[in-house]
Amino acid sequence: GLAAENQVATMNAAKEELAKYPDIQVVTTLASNNDMQKSYENATALIKTYPKLKGILGFTGGQPPAAAEVIEQAIAAGELKKGQIVVTGVGFPSNCRKYIKNGTLERIFSWESEKLGYTSVYVMNMLRNKQAVEDGVKLPKIGALKVEGSNVWTGMTLVTVDNVDDFDF
Repeated sequence: GLAAENQVATMNAAKEELAKYPDIQVVTTLASNNDMQKSYENATALIKTYPKLKGILGFTGGQPPAAAEVIEQAIAAGELKKGQIVVTGVGFPSNCRKYIKNGTLERIFSWESEKLGYTSVYVMNMLRNKQAVEDGVKLPKIGALKVEGSNVWTGMTLVTVDNVDDFDF
């Protein structure tokens, strides 16, 4: 099962959101521990176990590209048709570029490493100087922060065929 607190929180939030979509059935949840080989094995098991599977959602960076690779291999072997299984999730543009460009992945979500690093240091300095970190605080280079309780959101970037080459991470 999922062990990392951030992954448990992500999955709980996803389950809450999925409740709004009664036509989507979650068949299982598999942990990859952010390991590409485990992600590959999990995707292979999903495709073999659930022949009517329509989608794979990955919450760690290795899951979408590993699932895309498994799907491409299954298509090449005649086991799947292109577009039969949709894959998305959190990923790195560099690991997903090939799959986005060839259409196996339509889009992924990614955090912008530079933005995350900049925001982390800026907020740390605000806390050190006893400044309030509040919703709407404007950061140079970033814009307004979204703050909810103890969470500071830097946002996610939607990566598609139109912008995948804009990212070097």
